Amino acid sequence: APTVPRETATVFFVSKSENRNQVHYVVRVDAGCVPSGAAPVRAFWRDYERGPTATSPLLDHEQRAYGIARQRVVLRGPNGGEISMALRALPTRELTVRVGKAPSGACTALAYTAIAGEPARLYFVHVVLRALGVGSIVLSGWASDDGRAVREVLRP
Repeated sequence: APTVPRETATVFFVSKSENRNQVHYVVRVDAGCVPSGAAPVRAFWRDYERGPTATSPLLDHEQRAYGIARQRVVLRGPNGGEISMALRALPTRELTVRVGKAPSGACTALAYTAIAGEPARLYFVHVVLRALGVGSIVLSGWASDDGRAVREVLRP
């Protein structure tokens, strides 16, 4: 029987100031929670303005803001793997996505990057839009060493 591709729960998401819709990032995995294919991370819209479960793909013109600049599987193991990636909006901010299997058997994926100069787990990115584009980008997460909340505000 063919194996059905699986995806992890949301690794992180991007919210924006203009409405409640969010771009969610997930990882395609096999039955052993190993990242599948050369580009396993994908992005899609959670269309909360339409309903709690509505989704849609990113449109071509949205790729520049929310798309993935690059991704590379750097480790594949029997129970997971690791992906190095960057978003098009933040091409110099390297993200490391660690994929594994939880004790429950569910596949998990967590994103790590530097936030305010320290190693942290990325929870979400919030984009504050202005009339002529982006006013600021806020990275939010938890410090790797002690779990406290960390934030960094980037101004284009």
